[in-house]
Amino acid sequence: MVEAGNRPQSADVDNSVTNGASPAGGEILLAESVLDRRYRLIGVLSSRGPVTLWRGDDTVLTRPVAVRAVEHTDDDAGRRQVAQSLLSAAVNSGRLVHPGAASTYDATVTSTENGQVSYVITEWVDGRTLRQLATEGPLRAEQAAAVVLGAARVIAAAHERGLRHGGLRPGDVIVSSHGTVKVIDLEVGAVLARIDGVGPDGEQDAAEAAADDVRALGGLLYAALTGHWPLPGDTGLPSAPYGTYGRLQSPRQLNHAVPRDLDAITMAALSGEDTVGEPIVTAVDLIAELEAVTPVEALHDTGLMTFGDEPANTEEMAPGYGAGGYGPDGYGPDTANLPSTAGFAAPGPDDYDRGRGRYDDYDRGYPDDRYRGRYQDDYDEGYDRDGYDRRYRDDYPPAQRGYPPAGPSGTGPRGGRPAAGGQQPGRRRVPIIIGAIVVVLVLVVGIVLALQLGGGEGDDPGNTPATSAGPTQGLPVTPAGAESFDPPPGDGNEKPGSVSRAYDGDVATQWETEGYNPPFTFGRPEKKGVGLLFDLGDARDVSQVVVTVGSLAPSSFEIRAADTKGTELGQFQVVGQQQGASNEVKVTISPRGAHRYWLVWLTDLPQAEGKFKGSIAEVQFLS
Repeated sequence: MVEAGNRPQSADVDNSVTNGASPAGGEILLAESVLDRRYRLIGVLSSRGPVTLWRGDDTVLTRPVAVRAVEHTDDDAGRRQVAQSLLSAAVNSGRLVHPGAASTYDATVTSTENGQVSYVITEWVDGRTLRQLATEGPLRAEQAAAVVLGAARVIAAAHERGLRHGGLRPGDVIVSSHGTVKVIDLEVGAVLARIDGVGPDGEQDAAEAAADDVRALGGLLYAALTGHWPLPGDTGLPSAPYGTYGRLQSPRQLNHAVPRDLDAITMAALSGEDTVGEPIVTAVDLIAELEAVTPVEALHDTGLMTFGDEPANTEEMAPGYGAGGYGPDGYGPDTANLPSTAGFAAPGPDDYDRGRGRYDDYDRGYPDDRYRGRYQDDYDEGYDRDGYDRRYRDDYPPAQRGYPPAGPSGTGPRGGRPAAGGQQPGRRRVPIIIGAIVVVLVLVVGIVLALQLGGGEGDDPGNTPATSAGPTQGLPVTPAGAESFDPPPGDGNEKPGSVSRAYDGDVATQWETEGYNPPFTFGRPEKKGVGLLFDLGDARDVSQVVVTVGSLAPSSFEIRAADTKGTELGQFQVVGQQQGASNEVKVTISPRGAHRYWLVWLTDLPQAEGKFKGSIAEVQFLS
């Protein structure tokens, strides 16, 4: 909620306690200045044009705040226009109340002897920015997806209210020590983007603004997965590289640990309507895609950065306070330049007695407890656009989701609390339960013996019909035919003349793919892979597929299946996969089902003779 008229207006800025330093934004505000007898300015964190970001204290409610301020005079039309835009954006942002959006507390202008100060007071968020995390290296795939999912939910809620961010960058997304995601600078981001020269030239309609936000969310996912920034503007991260033909390299080309579904989602969000495949142009669409691949069940919590399960590159988030804060790109300290950037002498011991945090050491938070943070359309068969059956997603078992084993409700992960006297309530019933179990077992054993020994009329064992055995497992299923599979945007031909070598019973012969010039990696929207399509003649229940990778190894592949002969990858359901395979590999099919058409889909190729090429020596299907 934005408040604008609840403060005394006399003596608007009190500079009686200063150290003589001033920020780059102007000459009115100094460290220890107090705005409207309420907001004490602790230190400058960053400046973007005339807008200066301060760390501050709300002395009335005794809480830390972030202060964005613009100093201006009547004869400075440029600064005055920026100030008006800043206040208008802040007031608009107050229309959204969302647990994942940093709250706007105040937005107003105050007068001084030397001019005016327009300022915005917002929630101070403890944590680390996505920029800080990405600077240390790529996040785990599920962690990156969870963080961006949290941000996308905030942006989607903003779009529903006709709001936007307008300048979303890695520094605008903060992850707390518990994994909660917060987005800062809604609406204000557009003002800052124009100052930086990366915002739109003129006014945008709602659809254009929303599309820019979705593209920025794709940029956040790219940054989280690779540590590079793929969009215009300086964020403190290295720029993403481009390939030989001027195309942005996908996350998987920079980081082979990126799953293909996340790689495709990232590029679809970044490219918008220009993507080769199905575009992602709304935040709601992006949420749906990320929810399908992200093992997160909490609505606004990543569930992946709890105190006991941090990955190595985020371990510092665990101790007590949030391990980060505001910085040059929004939040997050500039650790290399923060003392000089602040430009003020360090506080003395008396400062701590007043419970004020060290503005030159944000990572440790406030020493006084009072100042701690408060804080796709699927195919008819149920497959997603890439053929993954969401009903059978077991990519992330619960043990890998960052959650401890669940205990009884209200008791935490380790189970119930002891009752008074140290004895749990149900322990007195244990002997009774054990006794009942023993009695039941005795009765069951007696009944079984009676049936086996008693016999009766017509019980001649020799006349008992034999139980029919089920189908023998592991029998070979011979394909009726096969062909290369190179769907659009491929040309439809991938060495078709040598396909028969992949199922001729001779591992000394092999089918090879075409050669692809580096830099090249399957998984991009324009080339997701290539493979062999086998026709078993009729629907057959296959338990295993044995693939012998040829001399060009290692290769990664998927086993896909369909009841009809499809022409697009998404028409085939993924039923098995193998990463980095060499020689003979047995892939167990799951989920089981009878299908006529089976696809061995190569997703990663080795490099040979200066090109990327793959080979398959033999494919065998077992019932």
